[in-house]
Amino acid sequence: MISVNPLSLLLPFFNLLFFVGLSLKGSASDQSSFPDIFRQAYLLEQGVNFGNALEAPQEGDWGIRLEERYFDLIKKAGFKTVRLPVRWSAHAQEMPPYTIDPAFFERIDWNSLKKLSELKLPESDRCIIGTFHAYAPFKFTHQGAEWIPGSKAWLRTQWLGTSEEKELIRIELDHAVDWWEKNRRPIWIGEFGSYSKADLPSRCRWTEFIVRECEWRHLPWAYWEFGAGFGLYDRLQNKWNPLLLRSLFPF
Repeated sequence: MISVNPLSLLLPFFNLLFFVGLSLKGSASDQSSFPDIFRQAYLLEQGVNFGNALEAPQEGDWGIRLEERYFDLIKKAGFKTVRLPVRWSAHAQEMPPYTIDPAFFERIDWNSLKKLSELKLPESDRCIIGTFHAYAPFKFTHQGAEWIPGSKAWLRTQWLGTSEEKELIRIELDHAVDWWEKNRRPIWIGEFGSYSKADLPSRCRWTEFIVRECEWRHLPWAYWEFGAGFGLYDRLQNKWNPLLLRSLFPF
């Protein structure tokens, strides 16, 4: 029996990543003097999300079940981190003590930027890594997304890499760095990606620009996602999208 506090059932939906037993020292903006918690955040480096799997009501409901071989594929492709969204509430009792299904718990045992300024964290707890999602411009990244009302009208929206388009992304990333330095806490881009109905050249340009800008700012990132609608990997043909993968790892 695994009993949990009801608040913990909400944690997968909060943009926070917790590390225990680490302390904060030194300057947040100086990579050479990163304290332990900042080193832990920086070690996240380049990651990918296993989206649409364990955050579905039941694994497989949204078309993807995790396979052990996917981890090997991800490692060989050059990724350092896997981010695993989980819908705990679909596997917990509705009444206290909100026991999580032990079989599901064993299954997962591998363990809006605009709202970031409103995030209130306990000052005494310096073992928290903030995270945010980067999907701007939304009408490009979510064009044709079936779950977004009106998104069909956005189809054929391109991202050409104009100075205005780039500046929009730079402003968002700079806002994240400002939060990092003001709060003396590390931050992680937990999700960014574009839906497969956007044209591939635009997706590649957009993805590569975000990655290079993140790396220039020493921001670790996790692409959304591995093998579903935003995915890098074609699970039916058992192969990567080489152009999109190269936009993440150009060398």
